[in-house]
Amino acid sequence: MQDNRYSGRNRREHYRIRYPLTGRPRLTISDKEYEVIDLSESGLKFLCREVDEFTAGAAVRVTITFNDGESLHVKGKILRTAEKVSVISFSEDIPFGRILKEQRYLKVHYPEYR
Repeated sequence: MQDNRYSGRNRREHYRIRYPLTGRPRLTISDKEYEVIDLSESGLKFLCREVDEFTAGAAVRVTITFNDGESLHVKGKILRTAEKVSVISFSEDIPFGRILKEQRYLKVHYPEYR
């Protein structure tokens, strides 16, 4: 699941989990649900059908509901939006333990997914 292609300036500060199509957590913003494409401690990428639905720089309050039923409430801002995908940067990192829990979940339920 780890991508070692990036180093130096292109290396990410936090590990990023990429989800399989059938194992994506749900993101709720203003009572609308979206699929999480990938997640790190500091942000996430999600699928949004309407590209003009979000504006870069807009503050958001979101709820992430994971496949194990646990939910996290997070504040952040929209970093960018394009081609049915938007990116949120969190105001505060989500716990690293939650990232590890997600890794374990994917290894158990999607062992062939990398």
